[in-house]
Amino acid sequence: VYTAFEPDARWGWREYAVVKVWDVATGAVTKLSSKSRLFMPDIDPQGSKVVAVQVTTNLQHNLVLMPVKADAESQLLSNPDEWLYTYPKFADAQTIIAAVRNKQGEMSVAEINMHTGDRKLLFPFVNNVFSYLQVYGDSVLLTAGGGDADRLLLLRRSTGAFSVLSQLPNGSYQAVADAERGRLVFNTFTAEGYRLLQKQYDSAPLPLPSIGTVSNLYLSAKSFAAGTDLVQQVQQQPGSISRYRQ
Repeated sequence: VYTAFEPDARWGWREYAVVKVWDVATGAVTKLSSKSRLFMPDIDPQGSKVVAVQVTTNLQHNLVLMPVKADAESQLLSNPDEWLYTYPKFADAQTIIAAVRNKQGEMSVAEINMHTGDRKLLFPFVNNVFSYLQVYGDSVLLTAGGGDADRLLLLRRSTGAFSVLSQLPNGSYQAVADAERGRLVFNTFTAEGYRLLQKQYDSAPLPLPSIGTVSNLYLSAKSFAAGTDLVQQVQQQPGSISRYRQ
């Protein structure tokens, strides 16, 4: 399942993102939406429905459930707190896992019941960035900011505990689990571009006592008050200067 760019047939300033499903066995492509603005779709294991993030022209975010077959209507899940949803994934027959951001710019990971709309945070909101979610039972693979580079983490849904799976100098992204071979496949950036890496899955990964936070990048109204020198408010960050290793 994927999203496809689709411009308006007449108005050049009007653009859409539609959801399509490709049957790898037959090569048939099914279009599930028209004149929509849907992003980051995921398809359930049975191949019967798709969840995607709907972004309206006034920047409202909602999760939308769409049937693959045209014998049922799409379902819009409520979003009373106006969270920003990213990377929704099916966890089981009734649960969706998604990264969420609140109005303060903080992020967490939430469980959403697709039947009742009930939502549960797996850990409190923090000033960090979470992306590239993949769900395997009680385990959630994700990338999070930390230190000098983005880390690949394992989140346990049952406990909210984090463990470190990979911490490379240039980050670890878009991980998937290869259960048959007991390994992880992910990518990182090198001097020659992005590279796919693989490593054996660690059954006892290094626990992460605290997810930590990243530097506060948000400016308040006071930052723009008359006589305020923004340059003087820039925080000095720890680190060292060295030659780039190729």
